[in-house]
Amino acid sequence: VQTCALPIFKAIIEEFLKKFFGRETKIRLRPGYFPFVEPGFEIDAQDENGKWLELMGAGMVHKNVFKAAGVDGSKYTGFAFGVGLGRLAMIKYKIPDLRLLYQSDLRFLKQF
Repeated sequence: VQTCALPIFKAIIEEFLKKFFGRETKIRLRPGYFPFVEPGFEIDAQDENGKWLELMGAGMVHKNVFKAAGVDGSKYTGFAFGVGLGRLAMIKYKIPDLRLLYQSDLRFLKQF
């Protein structure tokens, strides 16, 4: 039941990234382990130079999570993800190093 929602989830992520970056963004899903989801995967996006950058962990919410919340897991499905906003900013604004976002240099930050 849960795996049939994966194409929908992938389409949602592709649409979100298309709106965020203002262009089509190629993504790939790789298997990964994250608690509370099954299957779990990591989502990578390809930048304009063809380089892959890991953006987020994600997966289909495990039926036991629904059960623990008092929700019928055979009736409902869902997906969960955690996105690195810094990584999205790196790609969108072509920032070469993530640490630049956290150094509190106003000269750098005022560019955005």
